[in-house]
Amino acid sequence: MNTRIRLGKREKASMPPRVSVIVIGYDVESYIAACLRSLARQTLKDIEVIVVNDGSTDGTQAIIDEFVAKYPGKFLSFERPNGGPSDARNLGLEHATGEYVAFVDGDDTVKRDAYGAMYERAEETGADVVLCGYTEVYENTGERLYRRQGWKRDAGLSLKERPAYLRSTTSYIWNKIFRRSLFEEHGIRFPSGKVFEDIPVTYSLVAVANKIEKVQR
Repeated sequence: MNTRIRLGKREKASMPPRVSVIVIGYDVESYIAACLRSLARQTLKDIEVIVVNDGSTDGTQAIIDEFVAKYPGKFLSFERPNGGPSDARNLGLEHATGEYVAFVDGDDTVKRDAYGAMYERAEETGADVVLCGYTEVYENTGERLYRRQGWKRDAGLSLKERPAYLRSTTSYIWNKIFRRSLFEEHGIRFPSGKVFEDIPVTYSLVAVANKIEKVQR
């Protein structure tokens, strides 16, 4: 498998970034610019954005290249043959250096203060996992629906302390940040070639987390 890497000019940092954001996309040229722009504008400046182009056949890579050139050291690009979201996310994990890891799909956007708020909560509490609410956008009608996540009474607890937490949140990977060391210490990766690949990874991480916190963004 050939993987093309475009790093831009990476500056030496004395400390790893607070959050590594792994973006995956396949044929998302209509959406990827808005996605990457929302990440470039995050109030939390100490992040790295790892963009994995999963074999796109449209103009997705050209747009990614523009962001790599415009934000040297912040955006890293990996271009690989199409293999599905699990393999793309696993490639991003191999190159992530942040204290925490977040995942974004190339057709999503992220509220400007989302990672700042989640990281601040993680730093205050020492939580391995922090989650936030999200907004569903319906393209046909323009309707926007905000979804709160988790029950307030669950905040600051582990799954062992409150097993019912499994019923109070979604398995989505993209509205959470996870301490990166959990992936390495427990050998957690996305299952190749599977649909709904978020489910085993999200719940495996939640199961080993010291505590789960939440913010509403």
